[in-house]
Amino acid sequence: MKNKLELEQLRAEIVFGNPKLNCAHFGICQILQDQEATPKNIAAHSKPCATSAYGLLSKHEQGLMFQFETKDLSESVLNQYFSRADFLVDCIYRLPSKLCRALGFEQDTYIETGTYNITHNTQSLTILCQTNQSEANETLVLTLQNSYLRAVS
Repeated sequence: MKNKLELEQLRAEIVFGNPKLNCAHFGICQILQDQEATPKNIAAHSKPCATSAYGLLSKHEQGLMFQFETKDLSESVLNQYFSRADFLVDCIYRLPSKLCRALGFEQDTYIETGTYNITHNTQSLTILCQTNQSEANETLVLTLQNSYLRAVS
């Protein structure tokens, strides 16, 4: 049985890009759990998908957190995806069922499109991406429901 820390963090290879554009442009194209993150799986995709990095994933009350050690990021990945203060996700990314189970997300969880702050420090980069299952979305739904109920009463 896994301990709590193992359930909350997962090492994975993140392939950057838009899955609808054959991994070109911005966002998350694919997430391969550590045992799936083999050169053969990455090579099965077209050349633009070669833009990837290993990182730690963890469930957060506001969504999915990505943590990358800067020493593990190639210069091209740093320049293309992390040279600004924010990380762009231009297409939703549906988390694979296996990843949802491993991190404790509900099935059919996905990363919302949007612009997410990158927290830089000397040794790492962190991005917190909102999911459709995050508390922020639940709060918005409850607020909208309460507003509707007040308008109807």
